[in-house]
Amino acid sequence: MNFSFFLEMAWKSALIAGGALLLVALLKSRAPADRADLLRLAVGLLLLLPFVSLLLPALQVEMAANPEAAQTIDLATLAALQAQAAAYSAPAAEAKGFWVDPAALLAMLYTGGVLIFGIRLTAGLLTLRRWTAAASDLADRRWAHSFERIRDEAGAPEKLRLLVSDEAPSPLSWGYFRPVILIDRESMDRDEDVEAILAHETAHVVRGDWLTLMLARLAVVLFWFNPLVWILERTMVQQAEEAADSYALDDVEPARYAQTLLNCMQHARGAALPANSIGASGLSRRVKAVLEGRRTPTGSVWSLSAMVATIAFAAPVAALELTEAAREGAPAPLAPLAPAASAMPAAKPVPVAAKAETVAAASVAAVAPVAEAAIVTATTAAPAPEPTPMAIVTFENSKAKPVRFAHVSASAIAQASDIDIDEREIALAVAEAQREAQREAAEAQREALREAAEAQREAQRETAHALRETKRARQQMAWNMAKGAADMERGAKEMERGAEHMRSEAKKLRSSRSYREKVIAEHAARGEHTTHEELIKAANGMEKGADGMLKGAEGMRRGAKQMRRQYSH
Repeated sequence: MNFSFFLEMAWKSALIAGGALLLVALLKSRAPADRADLLRLAVGLLLLLPFVSLLLPALQVEMAANPEAAQTIDLATLAALQAQAAAYSAPAAEAKGFWVDPAALLAMLYTGGVLIFGIRLTAGLLTLRRWTAAASDLADRRWAHSFERIRDEAGAPEKLRLLVSDEAPSPLSWGYFRPVILIDRESMDRDEDVEAILAHETAHVVRGDWLTLMLARLAVVLFWFNPLVWILERTMVQQAEEAADSYALDDVEPARYAQTLLNCMQHARGAALPANSIGASGLSRRVKAVLEGRRTPTGSVWSLSAMVATIAFAAPVAALELTEAAREGAPAPLAPLAPAASAMPAAKPVPVAAKAETVAAASVAAVAPVAEAAIVTATTAAPAPEPTPMAIVTFENSKAKPVRFAHVSASAIAQASDIDIDEREIALAVAEAQREAQREAAEAQREALREAAEAQREAQRETAHALRETKRARQQMAWNMAKGAADMERGAKEMERGAEHMRSEAKKLRSSRSYREKVIAEHAARGEHTTHEELIKAANGMEKGADGMLKGAEGMRRGAKQMRRQYSH
């Protein structure tokens, strides 16, 4: 992989993903469906980014020129000169291994990451296929009846299937052409969660959330090195779940739906699976939104404007190409180096004590047959009366001194044109210059990796903060549930006292004639006519009412006990 293209994809994908996340943060008061649609658009733009950068005309932007760049040697020229000198240089400069090529290492690293995350995605799809193949048709009449009603009301396709799975950790949906809803056995036993689960998963199918989830996972595979793309994918999943929650609240009472979320979250696992699940993530935020009843209409002008802004921002970023501004006196491109090893003059050893100026002139004389490959001429547009300075490679001792740059005039070169130097020193000097360039490229790559690591740490800090918020919300929910259980206990006691009073009243009406005559007299004083038979019949009804109240009190006590057991911790 070309390092410049890799770096280009890194900063362009970071700009697009970061811009989309910023717009989603600004739209926090809009409907979750609008925010999810904006993130869908950003995922599509990320997947199109390599094609736009390669196929469409580039939008070139000039960067400020480096005033010292004219004094550096072109890497292509150095590589060509090194290849020319390899035929007669020392064995140390002849062979280059695979592991010293940064481009090859980068390509291997990127391909390895794509394979790792691609295999993980494929394994998740195969797991879903295996669970679906082993699942059975739903036999419970209540689930089947509710499924048919919700599917018809939501406009879901007829080919949508509802299956029960022994392996699924929680209710989930997946598939686009043949969508499937898988219900786990534990959820099957909770009849009170039927409406909430089916409404949520059907909303995912109607909205096409599974297809966009797959596209987001594919973007993660291609841009696995960019932490902002991971955050974008996780945020899109969160917004899709909140949008499905909002859709399901049209049919389910909010408190009941919040309880269903808690029930499903207790058993949810396998978040890496490429499927939509009611117990996926973001429990505290979703429960809070459900209980507060925030229902914002979709399709606002602000949401549409944000999507247009995303496209308007991403298109020029994808086509952007940074180029260095032209400089006055920039070196002209060098002619290709012809293989002419026999044209090199005979080598003469250079004394170690030779002065830098003499050796500099000798360098020029040694490569006189291929002068265009050894020097970079810096000329201005207009001819100058004085000889034009040149930037040339110089060295004092190839075994002891590093490569440095010196400036000599054309006249000095002409005076030293009769001096020869060892060709091996040329090759070693070129190799050293190339190694210096590779070290600079490696340093730039390490800097980019450090920035990516910092972004990853920031994402981890945000995740830790979200986990703390989730824990706090769960503790608050547990406290609310405990308070609700205590209220239910008090209500049960009141119902039991009321039932006892009704039983006592019924007993007196049935057994005491004098008491019935007293009640008849009270009714007559109010102008009402009542007989002994009517009072005895009313006593029988009061007995049945007392029995019903006792059963209701018993149910409330069971509910309070269950709430305490679930949320005691």
